[in-house]
Amino acid sequence: MLLKKIASKPDVYIYIISGRSRIHLDNWFAQTGVGLSAEHGCFYRHPSSLGEDFGGVDVAGFSTDNEGAMTNRRKNNGWYPLVDQVDSSWRETIRPLFMHYTERTPGSFIEEKEINLTWHYRNADPEFGSWQAAELQVNLEKILTHMAVSIILGNRTLELRPSTVDKASAARAILKDHDIPPTNAQAHLASKPRLSDPETKLSPETILHSLVSEDGALLGSECDFLLCIGDGKTDEVVFSTLHETFGVTAVANAGVAPADTKNGSKPTTSPAVGLNLAMFRNAGIPFYTVTVGKKQTEALYYVDGVKDVESLLQAIGEDA
Repeated sequence: MLLKKIASKPDVYIYIISGRSRIHLDNWFAQTGVGLSAEHGCFYRHPSSLGEDFGGVDVAGFSTDNEGAMTNRRKNNGWYPLVDQVDSSWRETIRPLFMHYTERTPGSFIEEKEINLTWHYRNADPEFGSWQAAELQVNLEKILTHMAVSIILGNRTLELRPSTVDKASAARAILKDHDIPPTNAQAHLASKPRLSDPETKLSPETILHSLVSEDGALLGSECDFLLCIGDGKTDEVVFSTLHETFGVTAVANAGVAPADTKNGSKPTTSPAVGLNLAMFRNAGIPFYTVTVGKKQTEALYYVDGVKDVESLLQAIGEDA
């Protein structure tokens, strides 16, 4: 399997950050050795190659700096929780509404995860299912006004999760465990000369050139290469988090803004650049955020489809 091949390379670590449950991810990917994050950031686990004791981040009240917490982590098969004492009473409030829409939408069903609650309608009539989902969302927004619960719209799913976590929470925890967040990136970027033309188009290469130290590593860390690929709305916060971590926002604001600003509004996101295999192999760039499909995105690059993602991974598997 391609993922297993890449994960077996020395000092190469793969993480899959998903909305699916820990049980599903374990069933699908346990044999690959990759790192996993479940339920939109509620739980995460490092790749098996790092060992059971790797980590120690103190997030949301959980720490592995004491024997008790380490024991708890091992009992959970290496999974870290990123939610602390979640009030699940909202599930009892919401479940009857989910059941109501399940009964009136043939082909739909409810999935109860450890933390999150999901209404699936992929097997329902497409038009009717979408109409029911929109109506359900309106009713949920009324009920959840005073609850710390967020609505996630997925691929023919509607999911509820605690507002305190998302996929970016898992990304931040993973970066911290690897000691990747750079300490000197902001200072380095501040020393870069500002580009004078306010309508200069900001390219990914311009950004990424400012992120690389003289030895070719990402600033402030021993990380030589970072690739993040996602295809959904919930992945956008991960792209943003990585850009903030490595100072992309600072570069974008250094006198280089898209020309499309109206009525004093914030500059719109620069369009992602199409990424092909030749560019990927030859550019020598250590940092990529990539969305699947050309659309409005926080990512710096896009690829057309899943086959392009497979090609990128194949290239990594051959070159790593």
